[in-house]
Amino acid sequence: MTSRTLLAHVVSKFAPRQWENVATESLHYLLDREAGRAAVDSLLAPLGFDPGPLVWRAQASSLDDSSIPDLVGNDAQDRHVLIVEGKFWASLTENQPLGYLDRQALQFPGDPAGCLLLFLVPRRREHVITAELEQRLGGRHSRVGPFPVITDSNGRRVVVILWSQMLSQLQVAFEAVHDNEAVGDLAQLRGLCDRADSEQMLPIAPEETDSERAHRFMEFCDIVDQITSALLLDGTVSTNRLKATGGKGWWGRYVRAASGQVFFIGVFAREWATVWPTPWWVTFHDPRSEVSQVLAVLADDPRTPSMVRGDDSQLRIALRVPVWVEEEAIVAQLAEAVRAICAVLASSKVPLVEEPKAVQDDVEGASIISRI
Repeated sequence: MTSRTLLAHVVSKFAPRQWENVATESLHYLLDREAGRAAVDSLLAPLGFDPGPLVWRAQASSLDDSSIPDLVGNDAQDRHVLIVEGKFWASLTENQPLGYLDRQALQFPGDPAGCLLLFLVPRRREHVITAELEQRLGGRHSRVGPFPVITDSNGRRVVVILWSQMLSQLQVAFEAVHDNEAVGDLAQLRGLCDRADSEQMLPIAPEETDSERAHRFMEFCDIVDQITSALLLDGTVSTNRLKATGGKGWWGRYVRAASGQVFFIGVFAREWATVWPTPWWVTFHDPRSEVSQVLAVLADDPRTPSMVRGDDSQLRIALRVPVWVEEEAIVAQLAEAVRAICAVLASSKVPLVEEPKAVQDDVEGASIISRI
């Protein structure tokens, strides 16, 4: 059950982006206490990392770069042994994580193991933030103890830690020294983090209702139509007696690969929010493990960075977002990713299954539905 605290109540009256600032400043206050070091040592023990005595500073700017980490733990030489970035819902900024890692690299030349970059996140965003970091660092994460760890080609490590994991270690440390005041303060911060990690709808900030957000979502749906048109043009798929359809948080259309398998190309908000940072997904209704095994050859293909089986047993494949390119290039790159999926299906000879009636049009060629 979500904690109800004064801090959570007061902060809930502010725009969501302010929540992160309040949470990280509150964490700074708690880490400055005598037991803060013990908490950090225990938290990082599974990583085999001993930060030693640290002096904590918030909003640490630098003359060497424009990045401003939320919180840094400095050693006696004033080097950033730990950089901590607190996240609730905000996306990664341009400097995250590379700007922070470059700053640490200057301070620890030839010693990437001498420092760490931590991202504190709610449980609901662990997978998405990890995926975004993988994309920017060009590598896949591994689990070290309870934490996802991404190591770049230079040996620099980025660790994703849940707010709840950090706060639990602080709780143990404060209770061990009978710091009741700190325990009470910690309860306030826990209430705020619980509120951020709950399924309850957050307060609406004015900037969240601007028409540009709605316009953008419609453009993402239009991209699905254009991908389908491109694939129809070269015979990769057909749409004969297959329909476009949508529901709560998703929209797209069913297509049939030249090899006979039916799948869905669409925008999926839930997976976009919780699994991988892309609006565009390919979905297979076929629950058989053979389909997953065949398509597993694409697991290391950068065009299809994530494959998951949902609670509904559907296989969903993420299509990587082409960034900083024009609409024509976006469509071309996404269509090419779908062609790669179809090519694997064509070479696999997986037995076909009859598609559900839900994917079929009642009228030959009928495919237009309202998305409004």
